[in-house]
Formats: sequence, C-alpha cells, structure tokens
Amino acid sequence: MNNLITRRNSLMLIAVVLIILILLLLTSCKMSESVQGTWYAQDGGNKDHIIKFEDKAMTFNDKEYEIKQVAIGIKNGISYYGFKQNGETYSVVFPNSKDKNTAMLMLPNDTDNMLKGKVLYVMNKKEKPNYKEYISKYLQR
Repeated sequence: MNNLITRRNSLMLIAVVLIILILLLLTSCKMSESVQGTWYAQDGGNKDHIIKFEDKAMTFNDKEYEIKQVAIGIKNGISYYGFKQNGETYSVVFPNSKDKNTAMLMLPNDTDNMLKGKVLYVMNKKEKPNYKEYISKYLQR
C-alpha cells in the first residue's frame, strides 16, 4: 500500500514539474519588460521612427510583426535581448545597463555575439535620439 502511495506521489510530482516547465517555455518567448513599450527611434539616415514592442509583437511604421525573444544576456556591463522576426535574429542592446530608456536595435553578425553587427536604429523611450551622437557615445569607446 505504501509503495502505491509513494508511486502516486512521484507521478504527481513529475506531472507538476512538467506543467511548470511547459508554462515557463510558453512565457519565455515573450519580449522582456525592459524592451516593451513605445520607443522614439532614428536610423543612420537621420529619419525618425516610432517602434513599439509588445509581448510577442513589434510595430514599425504602423505595420505589426510577430516576434519571439530568443536570447538575453549581459557582456561587459552591456545588456541585450535577442529576438527573431520572420527567421531573422535582431538584438536590442542597452549600452548602459542601468539606463533602460536608451537602446540600439541591431542586426548582429552572428547569434553567438548579439553585440557586434549593424546598428539599424538608436532608440529612446523619453526623447528623440540622435543616431550620430549615440554611435559616437556608445560605440567609439
């Protein structure tokens, strides 16, 4: 009888652990709260844009794109979040990890290093950013 109760408890524990793992996997694809929100952005041609990140979508020029967060990390004090959109990997890089209002949207050279690649947009949640100033300040260190 005790073996039956122990076996039931073990099966119940395994089921609970599996449910928790499935829930973690389902929620881990959501874009981080640090990235979510509306951003003022500017490209290398000094053209201004608005980019909005939500849980699983990004809106750019009034067009919505499905996204999935695939990476998160900190390297040399720089935090980043990687996401996929239509099979392409991008990264949102916070050059000063203490400032979550200043970021860059990048197309990384490869997925092993989300911090190296082409800066597509500089972004700020509070004010319109200046591409040349951001590049000079954050990439010419």
